[in-house]
Amino acid sequence: MEGCRPRADSGALVGSHLTSAVRRLGRYMLLSMASVIYAGSLETAAAEPVTAPASTPAPPTSTADAGAAPSPGAVNADGSTSESDKEALPTIEVTAQKRKTKLEETPVAVSAFTPETIERDHIQGLDDVALRAPGVTFVQVIKGETYISIRGTLINTPGAGWDDSVTTFIDDVPTTGVGDNSPDLYDLSSIEVLRGPQGTLFGRNVTGGAIVIHTLEPSFQPAGKIEGTYGLNNLAQVRGLWTGPLIADQLAGKLTMDVKHRDDYLKNVTLHDKTYGDAVGNGRGQLLWEPRDDLKVLFSGDFTHDLSTPKIVQLSGNVEPSQHPNLSYGSNDTNQGVNATGNSNVGGTSVRVEWDTSWCTLTSIFGFRRVHDSTFRSRLGDPDNQALASTDIQNKQYTEEIHLASPSGQSLSWLGGLFYLHANKQQNDLYTFDLNHNTVNGGQFPIPVFGVMQNVDQQISNDVGALFGEASLPILDKLRLSLGGRGQREYKSGSSTIAPAFSPGNPFDAIYPVIFPSAAANYSAKWWSFTPKATLSYEAQKGLLLYATAARGYKSGGWDTSASSDFGTSSAAVSQHLGTSFQPEKVWSYELGSKYVTPGRRFELNAAAFVANYKDMQTNQFNPKTAVFETRNAGRARAEGLELETVGTPTRWLTLGLAYTYDLARYTEYVQSSSQNNSGNRIPETPRHNIHFSAETRWSFGSLPGAFNVGGDYTYRSKVYFADSNAEPDFVLRRSRFDGVVNLHAIWSSESDKWHATLFASDLTNRQPVVYATDVSGFYLTPAEARNAANKIYVVTRAQSRLIGLTLRRDL
Repeated sequence: MEGCRPRADSGALVGSHLTSAVRRLGRYMLLSMASVIYAGSLETAAAEPVTAPASTPAPPTSTADAGAAPSPGAVNADGSTSESDKEALPTIEVTAQKRKTKLEETPVAVSAFTPETIERDHIQGLDDVALRAPGVTFVQVIKGETYISIRGTLINTPGAGWDDSVTTFIDDVPTTGVGDNSPDLYDLSSIEVLRGPQGTLFGRNVTGGAIVIHTLEPSFQPAGKIEGTYGLNNLAQVRGLWTGPLIADQLAGKLTMDVKHRDDYLKNVTLHDKTYGDAVGNGRGQLLWEPRDDLKVLFSGDFTHDLSTPKIVQLSGNVEPSQHPNLSYGSNDTNQGVNATGNSNVGGTSVRVEWDTSWCTLTSIFGFRRVHDSTFRSRLGDPDNQALASTDIQNKQYTEEIHLASPSGQSLSWLGGLFYLHANKQQNDLYTFDLNHNTVNGGQFPIPVFGVMQNVDQQISNDVGALFGEASLPILDKLRLSLGGRGQREYKSGSSTIAPAFSPGNPFDAIYPVIFPSAAANYSAKWWSFTPKATLSYEAQKGLLLYATAARGYKSGGWDTSASSDFGTSSAAVSQHLGTSFQPEKVWSYELGSKYVTPGRRFELNAAAFVANYKDMQTNQFNPKTAVFETRNAGRARAEGLELETVGTPTRWLTLGLAYTYDLARYTEYVQSSSQNNSGNRIPETPRHNIHFSAETRWSFGSLPGAFNVGGDYTYRSKVYFADSNAEPDFVLRRSRFDGVVNLHAIWSSESDKWHATLFASDLTNRQPVVYATDVSGFYLTPAEARNAANKIYVVTRAQSRLIGLTLRRDL
């Protein structure tokens, strides 16, 4: 197989794309940065603030800022915090460079969420993170099937032969992908969203970015908390955490638990009942062993058991089909003739060893992840159950990373290591067909199709070995150059089978094998890649960092099972299709960025302009005639845009935040077929504009005990397309907008800071935007109805509906 060395045209891409796109977008970035710098200069020159009258709200006097921990600053003679420090933004540390650095000193496009932010904003899943982080799209097709896109990377499928463009890391251990990439966000020390290729420092290579999650380590100081939540639809959730010493100052432990139940709340108009409730429990245990000052070992284990309704199949359309005259297109309704069931078990263990020496730190990270997910569901959401699916996913993954890192504070900073991954993935789908012969798709077959089953099984073994590293050194005063690279060898092998079966006594049993052939294929491939990265950073002044980065990303090839839709084809041809791989995806990413904090730390701005040029982008599209996803390589694609994150404290009691993304992601060369040219079309699931505004106020009243925090956020996202053809009708595109999604919270903290009560509302405006859509018109419409090309019916996935609840927490 062909390696992924840069082609001769890479230089031309650098020149043309950087010159045109980055210059244009960089202009907007610099203008925005200049406005905030100007605001900061006003702060520096401003007079001391005038003391507010007694009736004016003031910040809490007995608790820390609920939005974040106080920033280090001046201390009065009596030990109290100075007034200027109360107005300062907190100092946030990130690990985007595999060592702790201040956010404003890190030349990486990264969004960070602290424990206080996670708690305050009721962030419980990565969908909550995606609302707040620039350039991130989160799609939950099934509760165990979630996809993350960053800067225009495509949403894929759960097939065993796929790799994700964005990887989620839990304590530096990569998850297995779909089914394991959206963990419960409890007992965390941070969530970091890294945008752009990250292969030189993180063990798993990615093209779009990484979600890096760090849990709270066990503490040698006894501590804990327990909380209960009650909300709409009888939402009941109990969470708890305990940590403390087990053996003096050598061994500490931590246990967490989270149990959630929510009644079924969406109406099934066909079965006259409700569905889509939650029933999930998870826990985590950790041991921290520090036998001596220079050695630390962290043992971790986690497990999640989920019996929630895995999927709700809803419809959106503009026509009442004669075959189903009573369809409901309501956002709280489903028409499916059977309710989905699921049983998901996800778990893992890890061992992290850190050994400090005089010249480096040696770190070993071993991880094991396991996923067993079973679902039964309707594929079309129709009352007649024309197409049902029973899916069983079993994934096991072992990873080992060993790296050496230079001590902190040295002029020459370096990190290098080895990474190994072994994974076994299996997906078994049992499809059942009872098609309506009066519809377009049912009528495409020469005979009626009913009682037909198709068992599609794929097993993949994957071995990845990589050498990675990065070094940063000063070349001039305040100017640093970072160079890195990753060399990777990947070997994949597997097998796929398609085995049809037919109900006994069916009069067409003798003909069905011609239409639904059996097939089998064995395959294997090796891929080599080298992905370099270079960053030039310059500290223009104290608090202002400018940087430029060029990085290459890579995602290996694989195999899908779309041959299961090759109806009426010979077994030999279907087998050949099963064994045909799609090619690796490659990207060159260029970024200009800045990090700015005013001298008084009252305003902060992070900005980045980027261009990502993809070659052989892996696309996965729904075939509306067969209800099967098909994988292709687009010739070339480009995503270019601008990201801004700014936060400020104009007064002691108010914090304001704004995040904005402009992302123009298009296919530049993509001829799908002789009749379908997608060149120039928008890449699916990528909004052009995304705006997130937040506000947080802090109050205390002399007549009332404790302190109050009241805040919220507002999100707008422009329309997105769901197919490479960009052919969705207007009624689907309109509903894909996040047109004013509002979240609110009000928090009371006691004077002792031991008791906390939080009233929260998620999607208060109940917009329920469409986040995923596939065209199933052919399964509902007759040929006469389909002659009007405007008549369309789509299966849609909507964002979670409004949730209002109350949480009471006791810190121990």
